[in-house]
Amino acid sequence: MEVSYLFAGIGMIILIGFLGSLFFERTKIPDILILIFIGLFIGPILTHYTHFGILDDPEMSSVIISIAPTFAALALVIILFDGGLNLHLEKTMKKLGLAILHTGVAFIGTMVITAIICFYFLRMDIIIGLLLGCIIGGTSGAVVIPIMAKSCTKESTKILLTLESVLTDVLCIVSALIFIEMLKGSTLDTGAMVQRLLSSFVLAGFIAFLFGVFWLLILKKLEGKPFAFMITIAALLVLYAVTEYIQVSGAIAALVFGLVLSNKDEIARILKIKGSFILDDHIKQFHTEVSFLVRTFFFVYLGMTFTFVINSGTFGSLPGFIPNWIVEQPVLVLLLLLSILFIGVLVVRYIATTVTCYVHKESKDDKAYIFAMLPRGLAAAVLAQLPFTIAAFSETTVVDGVTIQSAYYNLMSPYQNIFLNVAFLIIVLSVIATSIGVSVIERKRGNICPEDSEKGGDWAVKSPTYRRTLDNAEAPDKKVKPIKEGPKPWADPTPPHRTAKGTNVPKKAAPRAVTPPSPPRNKSIPIQAKPVKPAQTSRPPPQKSVPARKSAHPQSRTPHPLVKRAAESEKAQPRKTVEAKKKDKK
Repeated sequence: MEVSYLFAGIGMIILIGFLGSLFFERTKIPDILILIFIGLFIGPILTHYTHFGILDDPEMSSVIISIAPTFAALALVIILFDGGLNLHLEKTMKKLGLAILHTGVAFIGTMVITAIICFYFLRMDIIIGLLLGCIIGGTSGAVVIPIMAKSCTKESTKILLTLESVLTDVLCIVSALIFIEMLKGSTLDTGAMVQRLLSSFVLAGFIAFLFGVFWLLILKKLEGKPFAFMITIAALLVLYAVTEYIQVSGAIAALVFGLVLSNKDEIARILKIKGSFILDDHIKQFHTEVSFLVRTFFFVYLGMTFTFVINSGTFGSLPGFIPNWIVEQPVLVLLLLLSILFIGVLVVRYIATTVTCYVHKESKDDKAYIFAMLPRGLAAAVLAQLPFTIAAFSETTVVDGVTIQSAYYNLMSPYQNIFLNVAFLIIVLSVIATSIGVSVIERKRGNICPEDSEKGGDWAVKSPTYRRTLDNAEAPDKKVKPIKEGPKPWADPTPPHRTAKGTNVPKKAAPRAVTPPSPPRNKSIPIQAKPVKPAQTSRPPPQKSVPARKSAHPQSRTPHPLVKRAAESEKAQPRKTVEAKKKDKK
């Protein structure tokens, strides 16, 4: 392949990944599905039909297949670190128990239902069925985290599904290794298996926590200096290598490392470390772009590694209840098996979602999201190849000049094509189902996220004092006793009434909504001028200013000085009798 074609292909993939991200924001159809189909097109489809695909070259095909574990690990570490940077410590710890319950029900249920279907449908050994079940039993963090970052869900739901994807990645790997050891004939102690699983979680988290605190101190010294992001990525890769070398979970370590860096202020408060830590915004921005690049090539690579190899002897002896016209077509047999397995996965997912929503009532608003988020990823594709790439599968012994295959090879070789085809088809179907489900849910919601009833936003910068202050601010105001007001100046007089004892008691006036009277405007008021005394001096003596009486009503206006003088004149005149008033009217 020429270098110019390779560079053109890389540029087109990055451009399509960017357009797919914009397409998701507009149509709510995840770009993951588009990238996988691009990988299918330039890989298996072009190779099979035109012989011009990227896998048509044997050397290129072998290189792509050989780098699958390495590229999967790199993509998983980068994406999980990005997920840890977007998690809040308090809410993550609160949702850890619920995530363990949800993950346990979904993972164990998928293993059991897969083993039962394979046992009755393919006459498969129950341990081999459990091995296939643990391979396809976990969701992929590389698929879940990008979808959750752009979805309209509660933050608690995002944390739950992110933790599920991380926990199932570890469960899938550890369980697959345990079942492979059992198939090889090794005797395993149950206590040793549980201890190995717990140590994989706890020890990885503890090492990543200590390393994260140490790296915060390093970043504090490197504040304002260039290349802070690159050395952070280098530290992440070193952490992953160390944890994997001592046989604990590197995925958990990557997530916890990002979680510590994101919640730096709260970690410093808990450990009583003086000073403030600053995580440069350029680090987060640059890491987001690197995560986008790795994620884009990850899903294209996932489509390229799909293989579809099947023949008449793949399934062996099938049960008698399957019609002959299906038995004669291996493709129909595979589709039937795939349909039954996928229905079983959906049933288990519904049961796990129901249990989770029953235990945690607040998750009912996102029940459809929890049910739809079941995508499998490249971890399932890599684990599907693991039982057939270990040394025990290729071991041989020579007896009297005759080469004899190992017992493990004789046990697993009939199911090699079944493992590969079922795993890849389950990956594609689960991603399609997730894409359709997310698109439908987002369209129904109309980009309106349900409110999260739990308090807290960026918990990393919220101390207990801040939360206490926030609670006091959000508390309802204390009840204040209303001040009793006197009678309004414009209210009607209270008429007396007679009680049973014969005493007059003033009756309480009923409150009425009466608007205050406005002062008269055009009413003619008789004004009588006061007799003016002869001026004794050229300058009149200063008159004493009479303080104006306060109005009973705050809305009343101050009377005009002429009105005041008229009122004083009327008071000075003798009052007329009723007969005099009648004569004046006539």
